Amino acid sequence: MINRRHVKANNKLMKNIDPIKVSSLIFPVDCNNLYGFALRQTLPFSNSENYVDDDNFGYALMLDLAYPCCLHAWDNEYPLALEKMPVSLKQLPEYQQLLLRTLDIKYNEKNKKLIPHLGPRHNCVCHYRNLKYYLRKRLILTKFQAVIKYRQESSPKLYLDFKTSQRQIAKDQFSKDLFKFLINACFGRSCE
Repeated sequence: MINRRHVKANNKLMKNIDPIKVSSLIFPVDCNNLYGFALRQTLPFSNSENYVDDDNFGYALMLDLAYPCCLHAWDNEYPLALEKMPVSLKQLPEYQQLLLRTLDIKYNEKNKKLIPHLGPRHNCVCHYRNLKYYLRKRLILTKFQAVIKYRQESSPKLYLDFKTSQRQIAKDQFSKDLFKFLINACFGRSCE
């Protein structure tokens, strides 16, 4: 999610540097085979049961998290642990309120939206790998509500590995695009 519509760099590599402003860079980030990577990750497969302390299985955790104030400035653009919640009309940015009025769109405050915010999370359900990441990034675990244990496996792994290898050895652009499309289509179907 990008919060700003326009960003300008300011650094010594530019012709028109503003020496008063802080030096800044713009860095575009891209990942090859992002959908293929996402699909190859293990997913809950069978044997869901209450938590027993062994790590041969995956875990989904219901918990409460706190976002320390010391992280607010750093994480303001991209807060961790997005939360699905209703958003009142008053909570919308002025620009969105203006669009609603200008385009005469009725806003339903009951619809839940996936919201990045810096407030506390209550009854947040997350994968154990996400929790490990959040804790490394210094979010604070305040309470465990529940733990669900499950056996996990990556069902499309062989298919995706084959399509990825075919994409890597493809000689022409059509073949490269075809194998990329097949992986992306698989990802799209998994989201339905």
